[in-house]
Amino acid sequence: MIRAALFDIDGTLFMSDDGTIIDALVEVLGVENRIGEFDHPGRTIAWIAAALSGREPAPGWCERTEQLFLARLGDTSHWQARAGSEAMLDRLEGERIRLGLVSGLPERVAKERLRRVGLGRFFDDAPGGYGCESANRTEIVRLALERVGVEPGEALVVGDTAHDVTAAEEAGAHAFMYARDDPADAVLQAIL
Repeated sequence: MIRAALFDIDGTLFMSDDGTIIDALVEVLGVENRIGEFDHPGRTIAWIAAALSGREPAPGWCERTEQLFLARLGDTSHWQARAGSEAMLDRLEGERIRLGLVSGLPERVAKERLRRVGLGRFFDDAPGGYGCESANRTEIVRLALERVGVEPGEALVVGDTAHDVTAAEEAGAHAFMYARDDPADAVLQAIL
């Protein structure tokens, strides 16, 4: 039985293109933006930072990246959530499914994106695992499972890349992968 749903952000709940986080990251690292050279969708920001800089980033890099991202945000009224996400999350809450996040983004970036697309109330206080905590996505799934307080077999990790699925399975959780045009409620059959 599924007792918790752990959601990725980009391509899962947040459907807009936004390069602000990578722009902030390369500025903090002092490197050229070569993100297009890497298979980065579904990777953590720590993985991306190491790939772009060729080494482990200096301490404090994540906090500085979050601050720069937040300082540079302007009008985000064009940002969009996956269609039907609010109703789907309401349904899960009504079924007493615990909600959490498992995002490759820094925590403050992840939660700000969700706030700005109208989903913050579901996740502002939700536990999770985040991209600054490990370059290894499986590790952030494990952290999220521990923080949500369920056994791996009682959780469904919801994402949009093969990396999300692999990390969930390696952590012992179930996985659901959205296709780009899937409605939000497509995940409900896997949970309920």
